[in-house]
Amino acid sequence: MHMTHDDRHVCSDACNRDLSGDNYAGWDGCHETEFTRFCDNCGVVIPGIETTYAYAEQPCECQRNNMVVNRFLTADGEKCEHGNWIQLPMAYLSERV
Repeated sequence: MHMTHDDRHVCSDACNRDLSGDNYAGWDGCHETEFTRFCDNCGVVIPGIETTYAYAEQPCECQRNNMVVNRFLTADGEKCEHGNWIQLPMAYLSERV
């Protein structure tokens, strides 16, 4: 689930407010994205729905099943048992650097 606001990808209304100050009239539900992306505010994975990846890897089960959004930023981020990002490190987030 995510919302796109001015080409930003966020995992929750809280992250949208933190990033832009715009409450967007509140979180307005689940939106699907074609490819896996990461929240521009907290770095958490937002799994995409596309299952045929020509140039990108398909999200692993850990990424698809992640339900934690609006996480605290960390310097190291978090990877799953498969070595894939669940949350990007703070340095990877261009809005926060």
